[in-house]
Amino acid sequence: MNLHQCTPGASRWGWAARAVVFVAFALTSAVSQAQTASVTVLTSTPSASTAGQSVTLTATVTGSNPTGVVTFTDGAATLGAKPLASGSVTLSVKLPGGSHALTAVYAGDAANTASTSSTLTHVVSAAASTTTLSVTPSGAAIGQNVTLMAKVAGYNPSGAVTFTAGGTPIGTAPVTGGAATLSTAGLGPGSHVLSASYAGDASNATSTSATVSVTVSARPSMTWQYGYDAVGRPNTVVDPNGLATYFYYDALGRRIQTQQPPNTGSSTPTVTQFGYDAIDSLTSFTDPRSLTTSYTPNGLGTVGSQSSPDSGASQFTHDAKGNVLTSTDARGKTTTFSYDALDRVRSITYASGTPTTFEYDGGTNPYPGATGELTKMTDESGQTTYSYDSMGRLTGKTVVIAGKTFTVGYTWGDSGSALDKITAITYPSGTRVNYGYEPPDFQGADFDGDGISDLLWYNETTGSSAIWRGANESQASPVDSVADLNWKIAAVADFNGDGSFDVLWRNTATGDNVIWRSGKSALAQAVVSVLDASWKVAGVGDFDGDRKADILWRNEASGQNVIWASADVNQTRAVESADVNWRVATLGDFDGDGKSDILWRNQVSGANAIWRSGKVEQAQAVAAVADMMWKVAGAGDFDADGISDILWHNDSTGANIIWRHGDAAQSYALSPTAANLKAAAIGDFNGDGRSDILWRDVTAGANVIWNGGDSSASRAVTAVPDLNWQLPAQTSTGGSGKAGSLAMSASYAKGSITSITVNSVNPNGQGASNAKRLLLSGIGYNVEGNVAGWLWSDGKPRTIGYDDNGLVSSYTLGDPLGTGSTAGLLRSVHRDAAGRITGYTHTNNGAAQASFDQGFGYDNLDRLTTATRAATTTQYSYDATGNRTAKTIGGTTYTNTVSATSNRLTQVQDATGTASIGHDAAGNIVGDGSSTFAYSDRGRMASATTGSGTVAYLYNGDGLRVKKSGPTSLVTSGASHFVYDEQGQLLGEYDANGTPLYETIYLGTTPVGVLKQTGTAANSDLAVTPYNVHADHLDTPRVITKQDHTIVWRWDAAEAFGATAPDQNPSGLGAFAYNQRFPGQVFDSETGLFQNWNRDYDARIGRYRQSDPIGLAGGINTFSYVEASPLSAIDPHGLQSPFKQNPAANPLLGFGGGGGGPAPASGAGAGGTSGRAVPLPRWNPGPGEFKPVYKPHPDRVKGPRYNPDKTPEPKDCPQVFARAVPEDPVDPRQWWGKSENGLYYKFHNSNDGTAHFSGSYAPTDPKVPGYVRDRLGKL
Repeated sequence: MNLHQCTPGASRWGWAARAVVFVAFALTSAVSQAQTASVTVLTSTPSASTAGQSVTLTATVTGSNPTGVVTFTDGAATLGAKPLASGSVTLSVKLPGGSHALTAVYAGDAANTASTSSTLTHVVSAAASTTTLSVTPSGAAIGQNVTLMAKVAGYNPSGAVTFTAGGTPIGTAPVTGGAATLSTAGLGPGSHVLSASYAGDASNATSTSATVSVTVSARPSMTWQYGYDAVGRPNTVVDPNGLATYFYYDALGRRIQTQQPPNTGSSTPTVTQFGYDAIDSLTSFTDPRSLTTSYTPNGLGTVGSQSSPDSGASQFTHDAKGNVLTSTDARGKTTTFSYDALDRVRSITYASGTPTTFEYDGGTNPYPGATGELTKMTDESGQTTYSYDSMGRLTGKTVVIAGKTFTVGYTWGDSGSALDKITAITYPSGTRVNYGYEPPDFQGADFDGDGISDLLWYNETTGSSAIWRGANESQASPVDSVADLNWKIAAVADFNGDGSFDVLWRNTATGDNVIWRSGKSALAQAVVSVLDASWKVAGVGDFDGDRKADILWRNEASGQNVIWASADVNQTRAVESADVNWRVATLGDFDGDGKSDILWRNQVSGANAIWRSGKVEQAQAVAAVADMMWKVAGAGDFDADGISDILWHNDSTGANIIWRHGDAAQSYALSPTAANLKAAAIGDFNGDGRSDILWRDVTAGANVIWNGGDSSASRAVTAVPDLNWQLPAQTSTGGSGKAGSLAMSASYAKGSITSITVNSVNPNGQGASNAKRLLLSGIGYNVEGNVAGWLWSDGKPRTIGYDDNGLVSSYTLGDPLGTGSTAGLLRSVHRDAAGRITGYTHTNNGAAQASFDQGFGYDNLDRLTTATRAATTTQYSYDATGNRTAKTIGGTTYTNTVSATSNRLTQVQDATGTASIGHDAAGNIVGDGSSTFAYSDRGRMASATTGSGTVAYLYNGDGLRVKKSGPTSLVTSGASHFVYDEQGQLLGEYDANGTPLYETIYLGTTPVGVLKQTGTAANSDLAVTPYNVHADHLDTPRVITKQDHTIVWRWDAAEAFGATAPDQNPSGLGAFAYNQRFPGQVFDSETGLFQNWNRDYDARIGRYRQSDPIGLAGGINTFSYVEASPLSAIDPHGLQSPFKQNPAANPLLGFGGGGGGPAPASGAGAGGTSGRAVPLPRWNPGPGEFKPVYKPHPDRVKGPRYNPDKTPEPKDCPQVFARAVPEDPVDPRQWWGKSENGLYYKFHNSNDGTAHFSGSYAPTDPKVPGYVRDRLGKL
C-alpha cells in the first residue's frame, strides 16, 4: 500500500489525520503478520443416524494453538456453540429425519484467523415409532361418544393417525404432543375391533397399534305402558322403571283421584284428590299431605274465589266474556284490568304504584306494519316502544329504565333461507351479532363453515392448491401440494356433516381415493380404492337427506351406477344402469325436498331427465335440448326460493339461460358472454342466499362474478393469468368426473343457522365496525333437527351426542384435548331406563377425570335424592308433596321445618346455623333471619335489606326485573340494568351508566357466547372481546373460555340445585363476572338468590321464595322448583317446567277431570297476572328458528303436539296450535285453532301424550261453539 494514496483530512487537521492513518496501518500490518491461517474440519459419529439418536459432532481446528469458540450449524439453523479445548471441540445433538448440511464455524482468535469447515452431509433416517391405542369407555351405549386416543412414541412425531373399526376408517386426527384423539358416536351396536395407524413423518416410520375391542350395546327403548277402563278412560300409566300411576273416576266420569308410588319410607301411595260441583266445575284439590285448595266457580266458566294453604284467599271478578276485571290477593291488594274491543289488555292498575299500560297498532299514529302488534308498554320502570317494518316484523325496541335508554335492533332476511328470519341483533352496547343460514340449495364449497362459498384452485402442472375464502384472493390460504400429478380432485363436498367441506382425491393411475377433511392433508382419510378406471365420480350429493354428501359412481363403459352413502363403500346402494349415451349433467335439489336429484342428459339426442333422490323409479322427463352446443353449466339457487335452478350455456353463441326448478317452462335469459368466458364455479360468494356465477376467461385468466346470475351486479375477482390454475369440482360438467358442488348441503337442516359472527361497536361507540369476527360456524344438526355441534373460531369442535331416544348422551365443556388452563372435558351422560340422569363421567385427552364425575339417585316420585362427587355424597329428603325436609352433606344433616297447614317453610338449617322464616299473607318470604324483604302491591319483591343496606328492584310490564339499585357495597356502580330479548332471555346486564357488564349471545335458547367490553367512547378506545360459552343439556352455562380455550369461568361441578358458587378465576387471570345460572335466572350477590322472571329462586333450599303466581297449574307444590328434578327440567319463566307439568293441569295427558285444573281462570294468581296476560310481540322461540308467528301467551296452548297418524294435520299446524282457545274455558281438554285459510280445526287429547285433530269447520258451522267463534274471530 502506498501511503500517498491516503487522502488527508481537512487542511486544519491534515497532518494529524495522516498520523492517525499511519498508526492504524502500522498496527494492522503487525497483526496480520502475527496471525496464522486456521483450518477447521468437521466429522460426525456415527456418519449416519436415525431420528432421535445422539450424534457427536467433532470440530478440529489447526493453527497456532487455536482458542476461541466454534459454532455448529445445520443449514441456516444454529445447533450450538462451544469453546475449543486443545484444538478440538465436540457437540452432541439429536437431529430430525432428512438430509442435513452441517458446518463448523471457527471464530478465530488473536493468533488465528477465522475458518469454516466444508459442508458435511449427514443423513438421518426415520426412527421406528410405536402407537398405543386406548379407548374410553371400554363399553358404551349406542349414541354415546367413544373417545379413541392414540399415543405415538418416537422422535417428536407429527402427521396424522387414522382410526379404523374392523379395518374400515372411521376418522383421522392430527398428532399433537405425541397423541391423536378422535371422538365418535357413530359406532353401531355390537363388538368393534379398533386400531390406530400412524402415517409417519420425516423422523418417524409408520406404525399400527394393537387392536382394542369395545362393545356398544343397544340402548333399550323407553316404553311406557298405558291401561284403560271399560269406557276407554286411562286408568294406569307404568313408566320404564316399572313405577305405576293410577287414575280413579266417579260415576260421572270425572277424575277424582290420582295415586302415585309411595314416598320414601312410606308404604302408602301418594294420593291427590279432586272435587267438583253439580255442573262438573272443579271445586277442590287435595294434595298428598291432605292440604286442600278450594275454588268457588260461578257457573259461567270463571272462578270467583280461591283459598290456598300456600297463597291464602284470593277473589276474582270477570266481565261477560270471561276476562278478569279484578284480582284481590290474600294481602287485600286489588289489581284491576281493562281491555280494548279485541279483549287485549290495555291497562293493569295496582292498589298503589305506577300502573302498567299497553298500546297497540301504533296508538295515535297507526301504521300498517304495527297492525295487531304491541307498540308501547309503560310501567313502573319506564317504557318500552316497539317498531315494525311494513311486513309486521319487529325491527327494534327502545327500552327506557328509570331514565336510562337502551336500544335493541333486529334485522330480518328478505331472501333465500334467511327469509323472514332474524339475521342480526344489535345489542344495547352497539355491537351487532349476525346469524348466517344454510343456503336452501348447495351454494358452493365452504371450507370454513361461514355460509359463504370459497374457491379451491388447483395447478395441473405443479400439483399446488390454494383456497380463496369467499372468492377473495386477499383471504387466500395455501393447501399442501400433491407432487404426484396422477392424483386429481374428484369432488368437493361435506362427507361427514361437520359443516366444513372436504376434498375427495382420486389417483387416476392406481384407483386409490383419499378424503382431506376440511381440505387439510393432515386430516386425510383413506377411502376404498376403485381400480377399474371406467368408474368415475359422476357427482356428489345428499341423496338420503342425512346431511352428509354421498358419492355417485358411474361406469362410463357399462353404464352402471352406484351410490356410496357418506362416501362409505359399506353403505353402497345400487342405482339403475343408464345407457352410456346418458351422462350426469348436474345435481341439485329440483323439488325442494332436501335430497339431491340427478339431471341426466343424452349426449346424442339432447334428451334430459331428472331422477328424484337419485332413483329411477322417481324419474321425470325434462324438455329436450337438441342443439348440443347448449351445455349444462351447473345448478344453483339463483332466486333463493329453496329449489335448484339449471344454468345452460351455449358454447357457440355465448347465450345463457336459467331453468327455474329445472323446468324449461320457467326459463329466463341471462346476458350473453363472450366465447372465451366459461362458468368455472357456482356458489354463494356474498352470503345473500342466492347462487352467483364465477366466469373465467380461458384465454387471459380474468375472473368475474355475477351476483345472483345478474351481469349488472357483477364484481371483478383477482385474475389468475396462469391457466394451469383451474377450479376443479366447482361446477358439474357431466361425465367428466368433476361433479361435486351442486348438491344439497349435507351438514345442516334447510334454512338452519349455520354461523354466528360479531361486529363489535366502533371504538367511539358510534355504530358497529365493518370488521366481522367469527364466534362459531359449521353448526351441524342431527336427523331430528337437534344441534349436534359446531366449530369455534379456531376450528376446534364443540360436539353434542344423542342416544337412540333422542336424549343428550355427551357434550364437551371446553377443549377436551386441551392441557393446563385450556384443559376442558368431554362429559358423558348416563341414564336409567326412564331417561333419568344417573351420572356424569368425564375425560380429557382420552384419560378419565374422575374428580369431576358425579352420580345421582332418585325416589319413586322422580325427585333427586342423592348426588355424589369426589367421594362426597349429598342426600335430599322430601315429604309427600315435595317439600325438602332435610339435606345431608358428608354425613351432616341439616333439617327444614314445614308448616303443618301449608307448604311454607317455618325454619331452615344450614352450615351457618338455624333461621326462622317469615311469610306474608300471600306466601311471600319477608324474612329469613339475615335479610328482610318488602313486596309491592303488584306482588313483586320491591326491596331486600341486609346488614349492608337496602337494594331496590323494578319490573317492566312483562314482569321481568329490569333494574336493581343500592349501595356500591351490594351493587357494583350502584345500579344494574337488565335488557331482554322477546323470549325473555337476558341480552345483557349494564351498570349505572349503561355500560355493559356482559352481553350474552344465543343459538336459539342456548347461550354460546359472552361479550365483554373495555374502554370508553369518550376516549375512543372501546374494545369488545368475545368468549365461548359451553352450556349443558339444559342450556345452563357451565364453562366459559377465551377464544383460545383458556377457561375463565366454570360451574360444571356445581351442586345439583345450584347451591355452590362458580369458579370465577380458574386460570388465575382475574375474576370473570357472569351472573346467569339456570335458564331464565340471574344471580343476585346481595341476597344469594337467583332472580327467575316471575319469582326468586333460592338454590340453597332448592325452592322458590314465593308461591306460584299461576297456582297449582305449575305443580302440586307452589314453592317447588322443577318438582325437585333439576337435572332434567328447567323453569325459565319461574312458573312451571315445560318438561314436567302437573298432570292435573295438562289436558294432553288426559288428567283433567271436568275442571280446568287447579289454576284459576285466566291465570290470574295471588300476585296478579305477572305479565302473563300481556300479548308480547310475535315470536317463535324454537331453537334456531327466529321466525315470527301468531303467538298468544303459551299458557293458552296446552301442549302443542299432534299425532298425524290419526288425523292429517293442517298445512300450518304450528299456527293453528299457536292461535288456539279451549272449547270450554274451565275444561280445556278440547281445543280449537284457527288456520291461515280461515278454517277452525278441533284437536284434543289422544290419551298417549299427544293431541290429534278431529275435524275442520267453517266459522259459521253450528258445531263451532259460540265461545270459540267469538274468540277465534278476533285472532
